[in-house]
Amino acid sequence: EICQIGEPHFVNKFLCGLGPDYKVFLTAFNQNHNILPIRDPNNRNVILKEAITFETAIFAASQEEDRQRGATARITHRAMVAQDTSGCGHCGRKGHNKSTCWKLHPELRREHKRTATRDDNEKRRDERRK
Repeated sequence: EICQIGEPHFVNKFLCGLGPDYKVFLTAFNQNHNILPIRDPNNRNVILKEAITFETAIFAASQEEDRQRGATARITHRAMVAQDTSGCGHCGRKGHNKSTCWKLHPELRREHKRTATRDDNEKRRDERRK
């Protein structure tokens, strides 16, 4: 005999398994979505508001994961920039060191320009196709 778990129970198990990083997300999610369908109190066969689907729960959690990943990357970048207060040992400018200094290594600048120009050309070509 096969035992099936109802979708609301499955959704709830998934959401509970997300962990402590999703605490704020879960609070907002549960305030805006119904794990169980809301039924008419006068007629239990009539559903007033559908329950959330598993696919919708996965999509929302995935968006939250992307948001958290982006926030972490921004925080890490800001910390690295704040930490790197020293300038280049050759030219004194901030944001690079001797090994990446364009004045010491002009070939790096040419490569950077070539890559940037190639990327710009691809963007323009894509925009024209739209």
